[in-house]
Amino acid sequence: MNEALTNEKEELLNDILKHKSLVNEFMKYHQELNAYYTNPLAGFSIGPRLITWFVCHILLIVNISFMPLSIFSSIIVFCLLLFLPRIIEKIIISTNQPRIIELREQMKNIEDSVNPVFIPKVYMNQYALNKLEEYLVNKRADNLKEALNLFEQEKLHNEQMKQLNIIQHIQEDTYRKANEATLLGWVNIFKK
Repeated sequence: MNEALTNEKEELLNDILKHKSLVNEFMKYHQELNAYYTNPLAGFSIGPRLITWFVCHILLIVNISFMPLSIFSSIIVFCLLLFLPRIIEKIIISTNQPRIIELREQMKNIEDSVNPVFIPKVYMNQYALNKLEEYLVNKRADNLKEALNLFEQEKLHNEQMKQLNIIQHIQEDTYRKANEATLLGWVNIFKK
Protein backbone atom coordinates (compact mmCIF):
# COMPACT_ATOMS: atom_id res chain seq x y z
CA MET A 1 0.00 0.00 0.00
CA ASN A 2 2.74 2.44 1.03
CA GLU A 3 4.84 1.49 -2.00
CA ALA A 4 1.88 2.06 -4.34
CA LEU A 5 1.36 5.52 -2.79
CA THR A 6 5.07 6.31 -3.26
CA ASN A 7 4.99 5.17 -6.90
CA GLU A 8 1.87 7.25 -7.58
CA LYS A 9 3.52 10.27 -5.97
CA GLU A 10 6.70 9.77 -8.01
CA GLU A 11 4.72 9.44 -11.24
CA LEU A 12 2.81 12.59 -10.37
CA LEU A 13 6.04 14.49 -9.62
CA ASN A 14 7.54 13.28 -12.91
CA ASP A 15 4.42 14.45 -14.76
CA ILE A 16 4.65 17.84 -13.03
CA LEU A 17 8.35 18.22 -13.87
CA LYS A 18 7.77 17.24 -17.51
CA HIS A 19 4.98 19.76 -17.89
CA LYS A 20 6.88 22.47 -16.02
CA SER A 21 9.62 22.27 -18.63
CA LEU A 22 7.04 22.43 -21.42
CA VAL A 23 5.31 25.41 -19.82
CA ASN A 24 8.67 27.18 -19.32
CA GLU A 25 9.59 26.56 -22.96
CA PHE A 26 6.17 27.83 -24.07
CA MET A 27 6.59 30.98 -21.94
CA LYS A 28 10.04 31.60 -23.44
CA TYR A 29 8.61 31.46 -26.97
CA HIS A 30 5.62 33.57 -25.94
CA GLN A 31 7.87 36.29 -24.50
CA GLU A 32 10.02 36.36 -27.62
CA LEU A 33 6.92 36.60 -29.80
CA ASN A 34 5.48 39.41 -27.68
CA ALA A 35 8.77 41.29 -27.90
CA TYR A 36 8.35 41.59 -31.67
CA TYR A 37 5.00 43.32 -31.22
CA THR A 38 5.39 45.26 -27.97
CA ASN A 39 8.85 46.67 -28.65
CA PRO A 40 9.93 45.89 -32.21
CA LEU A 41 12.64 48.55 -32.16
CA ALA A 42 14.39 46.87 -29.22
CA GLY A 43 16.77 44.97 -31.49
CA PHE A 44 17.12 47.94 -33.81
CA SER A 45 20.36 49.83 -33.21
CA ILE A 46 20.08 53.30 -31.73
CA GLY A 47 22.05 54.92 -34.57
CA PRO A 48 19.37 54.94 -37.28
CA ARG A 49 16.72 56.04 -34.78
CA LEU A 50 18.85 58.98 -33.63
CA ILE A 51 19.76 59.96 -37.17
CA THR A 52 16.09 59.88 -38.24
CA TRP A 53 15.05 61.92 -35.22
CA PHE A 54 17.88 64.43 -35.74
CA VAL A 55 17.23 64.89 -39.48
CA CYS A 56 13.50 65.36 -38.99
CA HIS A 57 14.01 67.93 -36.26
CA ILE A 58 16.60 69.84 -38.29
CA LEU A 59 14.21 69.89 -41.24
CA LEU A 60 11.43 71.08 -38.95
CA ILE A 61 13.58 73.90 -37.54
CA VAL A 62 14.76 74.96 -41.01
CA ASN A 63 11.19 74.90 -42.31
CA ILE A 64 9.90 76.98 -39.43
CA SER A 65 12.59 79.63 -40.01
CA PHE A 66 11.51 80.00 -43.68
CA MET A 67 7.83 80.31 -42.89
CA PRO A 68 6.36 81.42 -46.25
CA LEU A 69 7.53 78.47 -48.29
CA SER A 70 7.61 75.86 -45.60
CA ILE A 71 4.05 75.29 -44.40
CA PHE A 72 3.65 72.32 -46.69
CA SER A 73 7.12 70.95 -45.97
CA SER A 74 6.58 71.44 -42.21
CA ILE A 75 3.49 69.28 -42.46
CA ILE A 76 5.50 66.64 -44.32
CA VAL A 77 8.27 66.68 -41.70
CA PHE A 78 5.72 66.52 -38.90
CA CYS A 79 4.08 63.51 -40.54
CA LEU A 80 7.51 61.89 -40.90
CA LEU A 81 8.15 62.41 -37.20
CA LEU A 82 4.76 60.99 -36.39
CA PHE A 83 4.63 57.98 -38.69
CA LEU A 84 8.26 57.00 -39.41
CA PRO A 85 8.77 54.98 -36.21
CA ARG A 86 5.61 52.96 -36.93
CA ILE A 87 6.73 52.35 -40.53
CA ILE A 88 10.11 51.14 -39.28
CA GLU A 89 8.35 48.85 -36.78
CA LYS A 90 6.25 47.32 -39.57
CA ILE A 91 9.37 46.77 -41.66
CA ILE A 92 11.10 45.05 -38.75
CA ILE A 93 8.06 42.85 -38.07
CA SER A 94 7.77 41.88 -41.74
CA THR A 95 11.52 41.16 -41.86
CA ASN A 96 11.19 38.86 -38.84
CA GLN A 97 8.03 37.18 -40.12
CA PRO A 98 9.72 33.79 -40.69
CA ARG A 99 10.88 33.73 -37.04
CA ILE A 100 7.41 34.83 -35.86
CA ILE A 101 5.80 31.99 -37.84
CA GLU A 102 8.37 29.55 -36.44
CA LEU A 103 7.63 30.71 -32.87
CA ARG A 104 3.89 30.30 -33.38
CA GLU A 105 4.41 26.79 -34.77
CA GLN A 106 6.61 25.82 -31.84
CA MET A 107 4.04 27.19 -29.39
CA LYS A 108 1.30 25.23 -31.18
CA ASN A 109 3.40 22.05 -31.04
CA ILE A 110 3.91 22.50 -27.31
CA GLU A 111 0.19 23.09 -26.78
CA ASP A 112 -0.55 19.91 -28.73
CA SER A 113 2.06 17.90 -26.80
CA VAL A 114 0.64 18.90 -23.41
CA ASN A 115 -1.36 15.82 -22.59
CA PRO A 116 -1.06 15.38 -18.86
CA VAL A 117 -1.59 11.96 -17.40
CA PHE A 118 -2.71 13.19 -13.99
CA ILE A 119 -3.03 16.97 -13.91
CA PRO A 120 -6.07 18.73 -15.41
CA LYS A 121 -5.20 21.22 -18.17
CA VAL A 122 -6.63 24.07 -16.07
CA TYR A 123 -3.53 23.81 -13.88
CA MET A 124 -1.03 23.94 -16.76
CA ASN A 125 0.68 27.17 -15.77
CA GLN A 126 3.94 27.92 -13.99
CA TYR A 127 2.38 29.06 -10.73
CA ALA A 128 0.04 26.09 -10.33
CA LEU A 129 2.67 23.51 -11.27
CA ASN A 130 5.19 25.03 -8.87
CA LYS A 131 2.64 25.01 -6.05
CA LEU A 132 1.57 21.41 -6.74
CA GLU A 133 5.20 20.30 -6.78
CA GLU A 134 5.82 22.21 -3.55
CA TYR A 135 2.90 20.48 -1.81
CA LEU A 136 4.12 17.04 -2.85
CA VAL A 137 7.80 17.62 -2.10
CA ASN A 138 7.10 19.22 1.29
CA LYS A 139 4.71 16.35 2.13
CA ARG A 140 1.71 18.62 2.56
CA ALA A 141 -0.08 16.35 0.08
CA ASP A 142 0.28 12.67 -0.75
CA ASN A 143 -1.72 12.60 -3.95
CA LEU A 144 -3.09 14.84 -6.67
CA LYS A 145 -6.47 15.29 -5.05
CA GLU A 146 -4.93 16.62 -1.82
CA ALA A 147 -2.54 18.88 -3.74
CA LEU A 148 -5.32 20.33 -5.89
CA ASN A 149 -7.52 20.91 -2.83
CA LEU A 150 -4.65 22.71 -1.07
CA PHE A 151 -4.03 24.80 -4.16
CA GLU A 152 -7.68 25.82 -4.45
CA GLN A 153 -7.89 26.59 -0.72
CA GLU A 154 -4.80 28.80 -0.90
CA LYS A 155 -6.15 30.52 -4.00
CA LEU A 156 -9.43 31.24 -2.23
CA HIS A 157 -7.57 32.42 0.86
CA ASN A 158 -5.43 34.81 -1.21
CA GLU A 159 -8.53 36.26 -2.90
CA GLN A 160 -10.18 36.77 0.48
CA MET A 161 -7.06 38.47 1.83
CA LYS A 162 -7.02 40.83 -1.16
CA GLN A 163 -10.66 41.69 -0.51
CA LEU A 164 -9.90 42.28 3.18
CA ASN A 165 -7.02 44.59 2.24
CA ILE A 166 -9.33 46.58 -0.03
CA ILE A 167 -11.90 46.88 2.77
CA GLN A 168 -9.16 47.92 5.21
CA HIS A 169 -7.98 50.69 2.84
CA ILE A 170 -11.57 51.90 2.45
CA GLN A 171 -11.97 51.95 6.23
CA GLU A 172 -8.72 53.90 6.65
CA ASP A 173 -9.81 56.45 4.05
CA THR A 174 -13.22 56.79 5.69
CA TYR A 175 -11.61 57.25 9.12
CA ARG A 176 -9.23 59.87 7.71
CA LYS A 177 -12.09 61.77 6.08
CA ALA A 178 -14.16 61.59 9.27
CA ASN A 179 -11.23 63.05 11.21
CA GLU A 180 -10.87 65.84 8.66
CA ALA A 181 -14.59 66.61 8.89
CA THR A 182 -14.41 66.69 12.70
CA LEU A 183 -11.39 68.97 12.60
CA LEU A 184 -13.13 71.30 10.15
CA GLY A 185 -16.19 71.33 12.43
CA TRP A 186 -14.06 72.37 15.42
CA VAL A 187 -12.27 75.00 13.34
CA ASN A 188 -15.66 76.45 12.27
CA ILE A 189 -16.87 76.50 15.88
CA PHE A 190 -13.79 78.42 17.05
CA LYS A 191 -14.02 80.88 14.14
CA LYS A 192 -17.43 82.10 15.38
